[in-house]
Amino acid sequence: MSRRRVLGGSILASGMAASAGVLLAQSAAAAAPAIPQQYYDVRNNGAVGDGTTDDTAAFRKTISRASAAGGGIVEVPAGTYRITGSLTLPDGVSLEGVGWHSPRASDSPNFSGSWFFVTATGASPIQFTKSTAGRGSAVRRLAFNYPGQSAASPVQYAPTINMANVDDVTLEDLHLYNSYDGIIVGNCGRLKAERISGQPLHIGMQFDQVHDTIYINDIHFWPFWAQTAGLGYLQWSLDNGVAINCLDVDNPMFSNIFALGYLTAINFGASSSGVTSKFHLQNADLDGNQYGIQVSGANTTGQMSNVTTQGPNGVGYNGLYITGIGSTVFCANLRITAVQDNAIRIESGAGSARLVIHGFWTDNWNQSGGGFPAIEIVSGNSTAMCYLGVGNFFQNGGGAPSFSAPVASQIQQAQTAAVG
Repeated sequence: MSRRRVLGGSILASGMAASAGVLLAQSAAAAAPAIPQQYYDVRNNGAVGDGTTDDTAAFRKTISRASAAGGGIVEVPAGTYRITGSLTLPDGVSLEGVGWHSPRASDSPNFSGSWFFVTATGASPIQFTKSTAGRGSAVRRLAFNYPGQSAASPVQYAPTINMANVDDVTLEDLHLYNSYDGIIVGNCGRLKAERISGQPLHIGMQFDQVHDTIYINDIHFWPFWAQTAGLGYLQWSLDNGVAINCLDVDNPMFSNIFALGYLTAINFGASSSGVTSKFHLQNADLDGNQYGIQVSGANTTGQMSNVTTQGPNGVGYNGLYITGIGSTVFCANLRITAVQDNAIRIESGAGSARLVIHGFWTDNWNQSGGGFPAIEIVSGNSTAMCYLGVGNFFQNGGGAPSFSAPVASQIQQAQTAAVG
């Protein structure tokens, strides 16, 4: 056999093998399922991000494309996006920016990162509704500015994020630069909100008709946007604002909370549908507020640990203010300082209230000079009780003993209060 024929046969065999490989690769490619698109850039659908152009329609178009594909992430590159209406997030669609820089007086108007410039007063820029669900959706790494907001006479814009009748939403790394109302939640469950900051002027976060556990962590409300000259806070918010308003909520979890410059930092209250029950608050610094924590809802129950409150330049009234009849609150490691009146005040209308404190430090109360005691149960309230230095608390056992018999003596009862 000639060498030419051998080489020719080898070339032919190699060619046949290569052709077979190409056919196999093409067949495999044809058989492999197409990978669905997961990321949708708003700029590819007409968003400009110059702070002037109305980008609402471009955002809505991008959200619709992601929803039609079965879900996806709507990407918001750095820019200032003017929004004039509501953006409604459906199931499995998330809205994600790149982060933000919050301007100070020294560098304003440096709005770096992903910003919404909201100009319409009657529409929430982000909303979740029952008709579109929004389950499993998320909003991340975005900031919100209201160019028409006024520090002297705040404009009542719609809530920045309005949630109604939806579960399992995640909010992370959001900045409410100068919202009137920040995040308003109604009839929702299993919300997770983390790393929320800014200066919401009227209400920072409000929860009502929430009957499944919510997780609220790393909140920092501070006057990023405006301060009244010489005060270090905005006087209007000090007279009117509530950082966190917890109404008809079951088993909410709050941790790592900072709030400065509000009438009330945290209110555990009630609405027409119910009260706050089994609240958990840990690691909070409530600085420069008229009232640090108010328990205003009848029969509110909860517990807190590692909490400090401080009045604003000596004009704050009370660190812990209880007005809710029949409420029960257990505190561990509580410090209250620099208040005008009482450190703790249980009002005359809060009959049968129970306050249990294990580890309490207070200083610089009664800065008004009115002779207010550190802890006061107001005259006329003969049924409220404050148990100071008690580590264990037993209440309403249905007539059963607090300890088993005949070995009750084996259980150390130091610092124990038994009621009912």
